[in-house]
Amino acid sequence: MLIRVPFEMKKRGGKREIKVAKEDFKADWRAQKPLLVSLALAFAWQEKLDAGEFENMNALAKHLNVDFSYLSRILNLTLLDPYIVEQIIHGREPSGTSLAKLQKGLPLNWDEQRRKYGFAPRETGNNCGIDNTTAADAEDGKPAGNLQPIVATAATSSRGAKPRPTASQASRTMTLFSDD
Repeated sequence: MLIRVPFEMKKRGGKREIKVAKEDFKADWRAQKPLLVSLALAFAWQEKLDAGEFENMNALAKHLNVDFSYLSRILNLTLLDPYIVEQIIHGREPSGTSLAKLQKGLPLNWDEQRRKYGFAPRETGNNCGIDNTTAADAEDGKPAGNLQPIVATAATSSRGAKPRPTASQASRTMTLFSDD
């Protein structure tokens, strides 16, 4: 399932602002505007890095005229479980969910993220469509081990350390992926 959130980039008072289209976005997004804007920026910036528009995060931070640590904190939001992102976009996040909470000690394991931030646990047997077997294990029918979905679906990060999930952006629409 794809989740699309139409938005416009506008400059207001020298600042870049993301305006979410109200007619296509039913939730009362004003309360979570900082989180929604940060999610949109995270996926847009990650797309620029994935597309090779910038050599690395330092070059992107310099181009955007933002601090490297700010860019890094925002980009880490792309590591969130797609289910969590979907719930936030639709205004169904647990009470007390905030940008600050999500940026503190973000676990890479999606099940741990759901527990830590108070989201419903994943359904038993749901592996997000990821086959956790290697070619050798497939013959035996044994799972490949404790492979996390984010590792199985990610490309190498522009940071060089962690694998990153990918996102696409077309005609000013942020596209996020769900595990359905």
